[in-house]
Amino acid sequence: MSLDAYTDQQLMDELLNRRLERENEQPIEYCEDCQRFKPWTKRGEVPESYNPCSLGHAMRFKMPEPWDDPHDGGFYRRVCSDRKQIPPPDPPEPEPKPEPAKGFPGWTPRTI
Repeated sequence: MSLDAYTDQQLMDELLNRRLERENEQPIEYCEDCQRFKPWTKRGEVPESYNPCSLGHAMRFKMPEPWDDPHDGGFYRRVCSDRKQIPPPDPPEPEPKPEPAKGFPGWTPRTI
């Protein structure tokens, strides 16, 4: 295996990932929050060769402890120069206001 196949940035990211893994300084940023993450959507067993990163980055997997939030786990990389955050969804358009009710000709609303 030759390091020539990797860019300088990929090698530096890997070194930083390893250092942070040992020091455990930063909270984990999960790959599910990245636009480049592609979940397994096919039927059947997930093959060993499956990589959810569309760029093929090596990821780690954190399994939540039984007493943790079940969503506190998943694929992650401590540092990834290719991370692309998923943009927040557009706010919903306001619903049009209904037109006031119309009565019969000559009818006027009364206040009670």
